[in-house]
Amino acid sequence: MGWNFFRHMGDSISKSGEPKAKLPKPKKIPIQIGQYLVVQEKEDPDFVWKLMCVLRPYAEHKERFDFRVFRSSSAQIAQVGVTSYDSLDAYPKLIIYHGWYDKFSNLIEIKKGGGLLAA
Repeated sequence: MGWNFFRHMGDSISKSGEPKAKLPKPKKIPIQIGQYLVVQEKEDPDFVWKLMCVLRPYAEHKERFDFRVFRSSSAQIAQVGVTSYDSLDAYPKLIIYHGWYDKFSNLIEIKKGGGLLAA
């Protein structure tokens, strides 16, 4: 029959044997992050609202997320398929901003670039 049930299961298991959490796909940046970049970082609104973001939720705080902001056109030019937060690990130069935010308390910490992520 040729079923590949176990091969598919292998993709969802980490090296330690625990199941991997499925991370969200890229989407437009959340309002909190976009507003911070426009107001605090003085970025051009036309530039900011074209950016994309990948998120990784915290295990202990369901409303808190790590994020990475990138330009989808730059990822396409570099031929990088950004599918989740972890897919940018090998490409820190594509990350424009990174940090964390809490969507209910509006706490946010943003750092520019992603050059130190590869270390």
